[in-house]
Amino acid sequence: MTPSKTATAAAVATSRCTENAPGSSAMNLTARHVTTMFSIRDGIRTHRDLVHQLHIDKTGMVRVIDDLEQLGFVSRTRSTQDRRSSLLSLTEEGIIGLQHAQQHTRGVADTLFGALSATELTALHDALARVLRESPKNQ
Repeated sequence: MTPSKTATAAAVATSRCTENAPGSSAMNLTARHVTTMFSIRDGIRTHRDLVHQLHIDKTGMVRVIDDLEQLGFVSRTRSTQDRRSSLLSLTEEGIIGLQHAQQHTRGVADTLFGALSATELTALHDALARVLRESPKNQ
């Protein structure tokens, strides 16, 4: 198995599991939206920190935050310490939306990885964690 074939297989498997699944797509949320919401929930408060944490370019992150704000899921508040910066937080609607997206994600994960044993899941997790650690964006 080559890295290219592995990447293609992972993409096809994920696509098959997500294309008809109800959930985040019905709320007009992409994986970037949901990942951004998880990060904000977990304490990342600024645009700059999200860009660094998620390895997304600045312009792309602005679009994601704008989308989430338009959906009523995220609010921006001017920082009292740095007026050039806004602090991000999930709204009540954002918290509920994230809970729905999380249920969707669990369903997709169960469909995608349900056939694997605990040992296989651990091996896959460890391999993917290594790929992420050693990816060029982390260096």
